[in-house]
Amino acid sequence: MGTQPTNAGIDFQQRVSGWILFNMVVDMGLANSIDIKENTYIEKVAFETRDIIDDLVVTTKGNEKLFFQMKRTASLTKSEDSDFYKAINQFVRQYIQEGKSVNNYILVTTSNTSNPIKNDLRKILESIRLNPLSFIENPLNKSEKSVFNRFKNLIKEIYKKVTNEEISEQQFLDFSSKMIISILDIEDGMAFEKSVLTALSSKLNTVSPQFFWSFLISTSLSFASSRMSVTCKELKDKWKEYIDNPKENVSSEDVVEGTFNFILNEDDISIGKDVVLVEGNEELGEGFSSKMLLMELFRFDDDGSKRVQYIDNNFAILKNGSRMKVLHRTATYTGMERYLMENNENLLYDELIILPANGIESVEQELPVKLHKELCQRYIKENKKEFMNCLHCGKGISEKSYAIENDDLYERSILGVVHHDCLRPIDRVLGLITSDMFDAHNYLRKFNYNLWINSIKDSQAMINNIRNSKINQLGHMAWNPYKGTNKHFNNCIKINLSNGDFRYLLDRGKVDRFNKSEAKKTAKLFNEYFEKNKTRDPFGYTSVNYIYGTYSNLMRIKNDNEDFLECVSAEVERYNNHIGIQYNTNKSYYAPLLTITLLEKEELLTLNGYLVFLSAPLMLKNYISNWEKAGINLKEYELNILSTDEEFDNLMREYDRKGIAGVIDPIVDIRGEFSQGILLENINKL
Repeated sequence: MGTQPTNAGIDFQQRVSGWILFNMVVDMGLANSIDIKENTYIEKVAFETRDIIDDLVVTTKGNEKLFFQMKRTASLTKSEDSDFYKAINQFVRQYIQEGKSVNNYILVTTSNTSNPIKNDLRKILESIRLNPLSFIENPLNKSEKSVFNRFKNLIKEIYKKVTNEEISEQQFLDFSSKMIISILDIEDGMAFEKSVLTALSSKLNTVSPQFFWSFLISTSLSFASSRMSVTCKELKDKWKEYIDNPKENVSSEDVVEGTFNFILNEDDISIGKDVVLVEGNEELGEGFSSKMLLMELFRFDDDGSKRVQYIDNNFAILKNGSRMKVLHRTATYTGMERYLMENNENLLYDELIILPANGIESVEQELPVKLHKELCQRYIKENKKEFMNCLHCGKGISEKSYAIENDDLYERSILGVVHHDCLRPIDRVLGLITSDMFDAHNYLRKFNYNLWINSIKDSQAMINNIRNSKINQLGHMAWNPYKGTNKHFNNCIKINLSNGDFRYLLDRGKVDRFNKSEAKKTAKLFNEYFEKNKTRDPFGYTSVNYIYGTYSNLMRIKNDNEDFLECVSAEVERYNNHIGIQYNTNKSYYAPLLTITLLEKEELLTLNGYLVFLSAPLMLKNYISNWEKAGINLKEYELNILSTDEEFDNLMREYDRKGIAGVIDPIVDIRGEFSQGILLENINKL
């Protein structure tokens, strides 16, 4: 029994370390998951170092250092045996050793850690980072004051123990502005681990995400045991077989970029010629209308102008003025051979005539071709983030697709990726994009992996609140179609609680803001509610998750470790950024969510008169299987991501006008009736 916490702590540490290694090897910004500034990319990771903060040291490409301590759970205590004290002790000693620096000290923990740390102290430190000086004037509630004072006294005590001097106010604020507490629910089955598997799916080629995730964890343990350091380049070389894909086998924006660069630098991939399959016609001679022509064509004149014009999706106009109907266009004979083999039964022509171009062997050495290659290479570097969306329809790439160059008569030459069913005959095919991951997750059709990963952090707050409470498996939630805090107003409502603490009135997890008259009116209304219900069914908050409601309702859904905090009064207070940082609980309240388009009728999936939303992409297969048991079969469909609450609200309002409500993550019984899910109803219609 005594070893369980240690083993769990080691597992958590290696999971965080494995995730950081993965971020480094695929050049993914660490800010997508850790609460640090944007555009933080990793150059080197050192395990169990000789630095004072020894769990993990990350060196960024900007040559800054991030010192990590990973503690699965922590409590705000002065006990020198506690995980929190040990972490803070290392942070302070590192700060003293370094003096002035731009480095950060990061405590990574889970949502299982104590509320004073994961909520109060985390937001206080974030507020200090915003502006250390103006933080001093920021109002703190009773709980926050207690947390802040205990934290400050702990820092002062450790600092004096090390230096035999008192820490100055400026030094304390400077240290606090460097310390970051980040919540990462990355343990087995926890919320963020599902996003980890989605991220792995989007970046790997031949390995299942579950297996590679286990490999990352065990590798991190091995590195830690050996006190190893590893650079980005070293790890890319080690894991080349997992993350480097062959020319025609890519699965993410970074690999697509590598593929395009590979294509442009390969001698057997031509930039200066086209291989074009066209229909014959009678202008070429009698009987040619039943033949196909496979032509090899020069692309550029000596002055850099295009020799062939491609127009109207499927026509080419040759230099002599001939107009030919294009069936397929590639950069190489290999690509054209693949097309002919795959479409042999559909190409109903009597004869294939091959027309090679004379003297085209040295075309890649011509100056206009070299200049165009440089333009393409620059385009790849500047636009790689766009490569995982289809160039034509704009949807995500998650199935077999094509890397192409698009150079219509009416468009400038651009590179990109297109779906198989979006490919036009005149698109210049450079390579086929496929992956084992696409096959393993073939139910994720036109799914934008990168958009989902970048949207999920600090989001889906409403869904997470329900998961963390005792709300029934089939929950009913009110949705307000026209509610949203107004960022232009400067007043907010402070709710004083029976234990001496206070909260701020929130709208969708953000501090609600009012003009002066509306604020006074709202505060008065709440005070009337509080007084009227005081002896019957008082209003209040749960003490941990801060869910608002009546006593009778909260006692039904609160967790066992929570108390009921009664609302005593409401008052108007001036809003400032520090209040927003400390009390805003999320980036998005509903989003990101998926909807499903049924392609046969081009309409969104509804069940039992409810518009269907899904919150976990990798669970889609389970939902489809459940629906099939009730006779609900999806045939041709594709996925849509609502990445923001604004997109969600716009869609909900559209369907609400038709009398259709929403349901999130619906599970149905054998009769097709809902047994699990979140039913969303317009609050004005309840």
